[in-house]
Amino acid sequence: MTFSTVIDMLCNSRFSCSSNCCGSAYGTHCCTEGEYEPQLWFVVRLFVASIIFSIALILAGSSIILQTILLVLSAAISGSDIYFAAFKSVINKEFFDKTVLITLTVAIALIIGRGAEAAATVIIFQIAEIIIEFCYHKTFYTIKDALFPQTLFANIIKDNDECEVLAAELNIGDIIVVYPKQIFPCDCIVVEGSSSVDLSNLGSFEKTTPVFEGDEIYSGSLNIGTKLRCEVVSTMEESAAAFITNSVLEASKNEAPAPLPISSVATFLTPVFMILSIIAMPVLHFVMKIEPLESINRALSFLIVANPCAIMVAMPLIKLAGLAWAAKHGVLFSNCISVAESADAGVLIFDREGTLTEGMPKVTSVVSERMGSEVLLKICAHAFAYSSSAQAKSIISSYTGTIYIDLIQNFVEIPNSGVEVTIDGVSICAGNKDLLAAKSIFVPEIDSEYGEIIYIAIGGEYAGHLVLSDALRSDASAAISQLLDLGAEVVMLTSESAEGAYNTATQLGITEYYCKLSDKEKALKVADIRNTCSPSKTVIYVSGRAASISVREEADLSIEYSDLEGISLPKKSDVVIVSDSASSLVSAIKISKFSNLFSYMVAGTALLVKLILLTVATMGAGAIWFSIFLDSSVAIASVLVSVYAYGRDSIDSLSRQQN
Repeated sequence: MTFSTVIDMLCNSRFSCSSNCCGSAYGTHCCTEGEYEPQLWFVVRLFVASIIFSIALILAGSSIILQTILLVLSAAISGSDIYFAAFKSVINKEFFDKTVLITLTVAIALIIGRGAEAAATVIIFQIAEIIIEFCYHKTFYTIKDALFPQTLFANIIKDNDECEVLAAELNIGDIIVVYPKQIFPCDCIVVEGSSSVDLSNLGSFEKTTPVFEGDEIYSGSLNIGTKLRCEVVSTMEESAAAFITNSVLEASKNEAPAPLPISSVATFLTPVFMILSIIAMPVLHFVMKIEPLESINRALSFLIVANPCAIMVAMPLIKLAGLAWAAKHGVLFSNCISVAESADAGVLIFDREGTLTEGMPKVTSVVSERMGSEVLLKICAHAFAYSSSAQAKSIISSYTGTIYIDLIQNFVEIPNSGVEVTIDGVSICAGNKDLLAAKSIFVPEIDSEYGEIIYIAIGGEYAGHLVLSDALRSDASAAISQLLDLGAEVVMLTSESAEGAYNTATQLGITEYYCKLSDKEKALKVADIRNTCSPSKTVIYVSGRAASISVREEADLSIEYSDLEGISLPKKSDVVIVSDSASSLVSAIKISKFSNLFSYMVAGTALLVKLILLTVATMGAGAIWFSIFLDSSVAIASVLVSVYAYGRDSIDSLSRQQN
């Protein structure tokens, strides 16, 4: 066993912020599943130290030597792990670690004859850190559990009998019964019955939706109709609700949780206050004519206040609360940086299709050059039979006839362009104008007032086109208005015609828009807007899932609209919105702004208390133990209030401030 291993064991033998939890103060989580249980040995050690400290106080005035020995013993027993951790920090050249500050404070206090304050400081520090860890743990799981109301049990059908089992024990293929007012524990398919379910737990703004036999229902949904018999299609750990919860937790762990100014203050706080403590000693003695030992005693409070834990400890919880509340609005951030960038939204560039529109275009016109329109639609439906794009779904739904799969061969889909396929031995090419032009197929100039054009070539010759129109989201206009009220600029990009783009922009109140753009032109336009925007503002590109990655990469932040079916697919953007409401984007930005604002409020309050403590200590009105007590109390309060970053009242109050 090496010397380093022994030191690590001694440092980790306690359960307090100076070994594990203070990781949470700087952005990492120390919470584990289950109930909070501090180590028994640490509690016993702290209890023994407190008894010895009490005996030393009782002996005050009788035997100074015995009292000093007891106070040193009390400080040694209660803070042994702190001292070993400080030793390790010094070896690792981490001179500003909080354990080093506490160790230095206790050592100097003992040297100058302030043994009672030294022992009290260590004991109070250790007790406070237990409370901080307990509060952190409870707050963490309060926020996590608020994401989705979980059901512990499920009614399963076995041998034609209904019995209750743990929801976590359900397996794929099990048949369960879900009664009214019960939450679906897993993703499942309805096999018997019809009802209505509430999807609001999953971020959907469509409060209720009807379900029938064969429909899939996601975990976390609430049955508000009649009894349903369902087949489990995913375990509880692999369900939609579990995926969203895990996404939120992972996002809270990625990148620094605190805004950059707060992180900078925490970084420089310790060295600055240590320098001030060194300066304070001669100033107090020579300028304010205070005794040397008293000057040193007062300066020690600077070392206590130099610990940045009170400023930083709540930052991960605040960000977790914001991420969780965003998820309840159907918004999934990939990391904490995305939250900060959303809060600084300066320009929002909308790719019209799938963001301002419903993302489900409908065929409004079929124009054929060489055959009947019904025949052309039939050919086009067969061409897109293997595609999963929104255009394919629209074309196939418009064609009511039978699709003969055996006629389809050599299917190739070109992302964001179209398809190439052989149908009954004849080559078919269907997609946008660029796709046909790349095949050297002549395409006439067509200007459609509304919608997207799908060109069709048969046997290498242009045969006609389809016009697809995508209706605007019902709340798109209100969402644009709210974004403008938040001080953001709004730009619209679209591949539709000039007249169609003008009509869309007019309806939504958008003054800047660009039409007839290919993916390459969209990428160039986003890059141009980004280059002209202020560096302090974020350029956000908002698109549907089918948007080109090259366009997303040109923006500071990319946001995509998806659906619950697509949340488990690989993420292409920094933020994914799984709600069917355009206003979810507004909620995302408001939540981001409030999360940042709340972080500044908590950190600012903690810093203010530290400055007050310095003033009080300089005037000689506060002992060292009082400084550690008040500083730790602020840290505890910061953890407790962090939960208020989660909640509807926060968003509503921010809305009132913006108005």
